[in-house]
Amino acid sequence: ERLIHPVDYSGQVCGYSPEVKDKPFVYVCGKANAGFEGNYPTQLDFQSRTCVSECPKLGGEVACIGKPLVTPYAVDSQDHNGINVHGVQVLKTVTWRVSQAVTYQKAYPTEPFRHMMCAPGWEAPNDLRDQIIFGAASPLSKSGEAFGSLLTAWPVLLAVFGIATVLSILFLLLMAHYAGPVLFIAIVLADILIFLLGLFFSIGIFFDPFNTGGWYQSVNPIERTIYGEWARVLSLLVGVILCGMGVLLLHTLYHSSERIDEPVGLIHASMEFIFEPSGSSVKFLILVPFLSSIFTVAMVGFAIICFMLVLTAGPVDSRGIVIDGHHYPSMYKGIQKPWNGFAWDVSMLLFVAGFIWLIELMVAVQQYTVTHCVCNWFFQPIKMLPSKEKEKEKNAPKKPDSHEVRKTPLDRVEVVGGIAAGIHKEGYIEHDHETGQKKMVVYLRDKGPNDTPYVPQDMESKTVELEWITTGFCNAVTKKLGTLLYFCWYIFITRPLRVSAEVIRFLTTPASHKIERKQFDEEEETKDIWGIMHGAASLFATFVNHEFGGYSKDAFVDIVLRDTNFREASKDASEQILSAGGVISFLHGMTRFYEIIASAFIVLLSTVLGFVVMENMPWFSDTNSSWYISDTSSMALTCFLISGIVAYSWMSLFNTTSDSLLYTLMWARKMSANDTSFPAVTRAQAQARGTSKVCPEALLDLVGDEASTDPLVAMKAHAKNRSQATRFQHVGSRFKGAAMTTMGAGHSRHDERDPLLRKAK
Repeated sequence: ERLIHPVDYSGQVCGYSPEVKDKPFVYVCGKANAGFEGNYPTQLDFQSRTCVSECPKLGGEVACIGKPLVTPYAVDSQDHNGINVHGVQVLKTVTWRVSQAVTYQKAYPTEPFRHMMCAPGWEAPNDLRDQIIFGAASPLSKSGEAFGSLLTAWPVLLAVFGIATVLSILFLLLMAHYAGPVLFIAIVLADILIFLLGLFFSIGIFFDPFNTGGWYQSVNPIERTIYGEWARVLSLLVGVILCGMGVLLLHTLYHSSERIDEPVGLIHASMEFIFEPSGSSVKFLILVPFLSSIFTVAMVGFAIICFMLVLTAGPVDSRGIVIDGHHYPSMYKGIQKPWNGFAWDVSMLLFVAGFIWLIELMVAVQQYTVTHCVCNWFFQPIKMLPSKEKEKEKNAPKKPDSHEVRKTPLDRVEVVGGIAAGIHKEGYIEHDHETGQKKMVVYLRDKGPNDTPYVPQDMESKTVELEWITTGFCNAVTKKLGTLLYFCWYIFITRPLRVSAEVIRFLTTPASHKIERKQFDEEEETKDIWGIMHGAASLFATFVNHEFGGYSKDAFVDIVLRDTNFREASKDASEQILSAGGVISFLHGMTRFYEIIASAFIVLLSTVLGFVVMENMPWFSDTNSSWYISDTSSMALTCFLISGIVAYSWMSLFNTTSDSLLYTLMWARKMSANDTSFPAVTRAQAQARGTSKVCPEALLDLVGDEASTDPLVAMKAHAKNRSQATRFQHVGSRFKGAAMTTMGAGHSRHDERDPLLRKAK
């Protein structure tokens, strides 16, 4: 109650302490010697706060505590010899008397504000209303009101958790079958929603920020939280930022329309693990992302409760009078911070840092467990399952009057003319011995690519074992706990840079069918201002990948595959990715942007639904309800946090799985080429060794010949001894060359600067 509700001068919580249980409002008295200007005091005494049953109007009196009054008294000795005190002759003494009293003071006009305090009217001079509501000494604690709203908003927060979970599962299920359209629609809807929110916040500049009763002010969470001109400025700023994000998403939508096929193929390969055809991955989905989101949200809630208790720690001390450094009791009582305040603030910072560390550790444990399962799944033997069409035909009930017939299979049946024209590979001839009749049966399929009949293929299946999940989790919290704890801060600090670099790389890299494959992605030169910006962005992304690329989930894959420590894994991961080249390097990190888009879509939708419920359902919006939520803005941010944790726990699955599969393939390609006893990665290796391949077919189709051949090895004749340093130097020299070309373009013709081979091409 100390944190959530205001307290009076005696340390009593208004509306909760026994002595003031019927007085829920706090009233700030005016300074006794400051005087009045009209009906209002010229200054307020924020230490003189008192609890009242209702906010006073014009007239009346309120009990207020005054400042300590010091009065000197001089006393002469009774005779000329003075007073002998411990051998000292005292001729005259001065006694200082400190007194403090509670007196009745003339009340100024007030009105209830947020059901907890009495605020002066709009006509109050000297910004008295702003001082009480937003001043540094305001009796209303913004953090306290936010924390207090958690006590009544938890049903909405729980519902938001469920909504975000259901949306995440539905999103993944739809992506497993319609990844391209689902991602495209998600970008469109997210763009529309962000644009609408941006416009909504931007129009706040046209509304009076001092009119708290207006419809716009009551809906805008910024206007509800911040009072005055700052609310208008902040609302406009947020609106401009959201509109800018909408423009960026619009560009992304145009950019994705040309290159969405590549990440869709990678997502399809990852979905074979997430939704394994035989259904063995259900236990993985329950134990990893679902329980991870539950534990993370529960840990956040526990940390918030602990933080609330820590903020209210400390005794109610009445020693408010200080003489010569000594504290003496007074009638004013307040909460005193332990350890002289400063040390207490340092301990609070350490508490927050520990909380961030714990959350990062939980995320790292989830990613390590997912990576451990993906690596084991990659080397799991492949089982062939019949397609749904074949299974349906196999299990089709026979006709009641049917009898045994002999079937002669046909390898090739050609149908000439009609809608079924084409080559059909499945068919047979029935020989009925009883009637002597022969009948040819051909399964007519829908048309597939190149107008050829679609023939259902058997599905590859790799069972997801429960042992992988338990082993990965146990290793993360025992053997690898020190590595993960050490790794967490590097991941946390570098995450904004790495995510920005991956997004920039996604937006600046053209589709694979529009570029000629070269050793580096940044070979093409442009000579205009956009080319300079493009080069600068590519330079930044390459620099970040070069310096911090190893501080990511890819290091977890290296830890799982090679059982390395943090330093070795981060260094090896960075070198492997930068030196991979070809399709694998091109596709690596390609799904990060779509993970962000999918998470943003789920978070925005869940948060908006939660905010609408809090604002419009009488159960939570009626001030007389016991479930009334006073600070819906802070609770909207809490909904944003909860839905973000849930969305990340689920949406990171396909991104982590995709990059883990690519990294494992890259490592397995190297190991299989040097060791014939290593499991065969491709079909060709399997045929040569007389074994079966382990790489999923969807991944093999995506990377093509690079599944067995390192592209850098094949390009040694073109370039030798390429290292990660030369790659960064290459991009930097290109950016410098493009900039110098653009600045010097006015001194010579562009045609003279264009290479001859480029023109001929």
